[in-house]
Amino acid sequence: MNQNHIQAIQNLGLNEKEAIVYLALLETGKASANSLSLKSGLKRPTTYVILEQLMKKGFAFKIPRARKHAFQAVEIEKCALLAKERLNYSLEILPEIKAIQKGKEEKTSIFHFEGTEGLKEAYDRILKNKKDIECAAFFAHQRNVPDEVKNYWEKIDKLYAKNNIKRKIIIPDDSSVRDYIGSVIGKRDDIALKKLPLEQFDSDVAIEIYDNITLFVSHKHMQASMVEDADIAKTITQIFNLVWKSAEDNVKNPDESNMLSTNLTKF
Repeated sequence: MNQNHIQAIQNLGLNEKEAIVYLALLETGKASANSLSLKSGLKRPTTYVILEQLMKKGFAFKIPRARKHAFQAVEIEKCALLAKERLNYSLEILPEIKAIQKGKEEKTSIFHFEGTEGLKEAYDRILKNKKDIECAAFFAHQRNVPDEVKNYWEKIDKLYAKNNIKRKIIIPDDSSVRDYIGSVIGKRDDIALKKLPLEQFDSDVAIEIYDNITLFVSHKHMQASMVEDADIAKTITQIFNLVWKSAEDNVKNPDESNMLSTNLTKF
């Protein structure tokens, strides 16, 4: 058999003998275990075991006959799709597996996302893996945000409540965010909001901290960077808290500053 073909099938999640028997099935269409044993060069008991493994993995199925059973291969396209789905599932739960790893030095991980679909992927990744936390966020104005992204933010807002992610938000007092404040934030009891005047805070980049993850989102360029580092997240959270506290102090002494603070709720 062609070694390149065997290797290609192995890359779908089979071992060498499984790949050989699968290729033999593809070539014959339908075959008994005995004929597959002869074609593959493997012993008949070994071929039976491998056929059972192929059926469990979704690469083959049994065709009942009156005297003896025959086997048939599943189309290669379906097998490739199945392997891809398994890989995607593993990638989705990889952060959970990584979280249980002990005794290893923590390193900074950085991921970049481009375009509206990239932004959606960044938020999807966070909301799949973060629950029961408090998020601190410097929101940006929304002058450069496409409607598709605005609609997506409204769509996922329920996931924050479902995952019990409370939010403390500092946002520019700009007309572009008023609809968002009215339609999304409203009178939510899991969100605390402070608005700052544009002359002091007029940002096109949002910074959001979710536990050990810091997300930087550029509305102007429609791209995001996700940094997984507990120390970085802690430092930016401390800066956020200083600004938040400063806004509180200025509410108590409004004559000393032009800051505008709107505190919808208290945690």
